[in-house]
Amino acid sequence: MPTNLPAEARAKWVKVMEAKTPEEKLRALEEFLSLIPKHKGTEKLRAHVKRQMVRLREEIERKQRKQSRRREGELVAKEGDIQAVLIGYPNTGKSLFTSLLTNVKAISTPTPFETRKPQPAMLFCNGISVQLVDTPSLVEGGGRINSVVFTLARNADVILLFIDALIDPLAQLKKLVQELEGARIKVGRFEGLVRVKKKATGGIEIKGEVQRFSKADVEKFLKSYGIYHAEVEVEGRSSWRI
Repeated sequence: MPTNLPAEARAKWVKVMEAKTPEEKLRALEEFLSLIPKHKGTEKLRAHVKRQMVRLREEIERKQRKQSRRREGELVAKEGDIQAVLIGYPNTGKSLFTSLLTNVKAISTPTPFETRKPQPAMLFCNGISVQLVDTPSLVEGGGRINSVVFTLARNADVILLFIDALIDPLAQLKKLVQELEGARIKVGRFEGLVRVKKKATGGIEIKGEVQRFSKADVEKFLKSYGIYHAEVEVEGRSSWRI
């Protein structure tokens, strides 16, 4: 590095050397580059810094693509009318519950952590198909398993919480809710409710406010289910998940 750089630029180079992540190093290099005087004596240095920045951007993009693919792999494609994700600590009966209500023979043993990946199964009840998703048990202190479960929970229509009724159930429930809310998953708090009542005529009528989507979007969604005449009643705030 040329010794005739301004003191501010030399100080910023120290920040570059101290950076611990590609993102931090890229930001520091961008600031360092902006402080390098533009003249013939700094041309090679500026070119070297720009090459480093290109390599870092490519590294960050590869990392982001890998994370995106991993998140997609963690999701279970929705089937049926409702997707319900089962969440709980080890040995709280999630797999047994799934086996008793569906034809899928989920692994159910006294040994903790037998469920190693999400296991979907279909439950049919009163003309409604519910996709149950048995998940790996939550681990105290977090970790990759918890992040997989939380990703599934965010994508679900319903989450079912499982606790051991023999070991201080209220304390378990409180702890489980805290885990979920710590991951920004609200439990038992509805910001909006949508009711759809079919009619014989009159088209689609919307009562209330639907955020982020137009009336045309709502009509298109309902028509995809064969509903051409209905009264849509919206209570509270609803973004109308499509």
